Amino acid sequence: MAFVPGYYDGHPVPKVDSYVSDYRGWYTGNVSGRDIAILRLYDPLGDQLGWFGSKLYESQWQDQPIWSLIGWPGSIGNAERPTFQGWFPVLRSDVEKNALELLHQADTTDGNSGGPLYAFWPDG
Repeated sequence: MAFVPGYYDGHPVPKVDSYVSDYRGWYTGNVSGRDIAILRLYDPLGDQLGWFGSKLYESQWQDQPIWSLIGWPGSIGNAERPTFQGWFPVLRSDVEKNALELLHQADTTDGNSGGPLYAFWPDG
């Protein structure tokens, strides 16, 4: 499987890509905190493009319009161009075994549902 960051109209932007060497995934048959996949790339791209970083979710962030998501939805542009939705709140969080599901009202149609949910922090 090819991983193509910044995919736009059939091309990576910038001209960088890699292939998936390994993956791990969990799926419970419905939308949940346990519907996740982690991919390892043959050529890691973080050194060239940067890293998202990560933080553990804190309930104090709930109801704050600080979250954004990107994706390539099939319903807009036939999944050839990315979309951005920004500054919406997480409304609720649900613990599912050893995973956390964050519920919000941003559009997560096919192509957006697997994209990153992120916020910007003063300390990176």
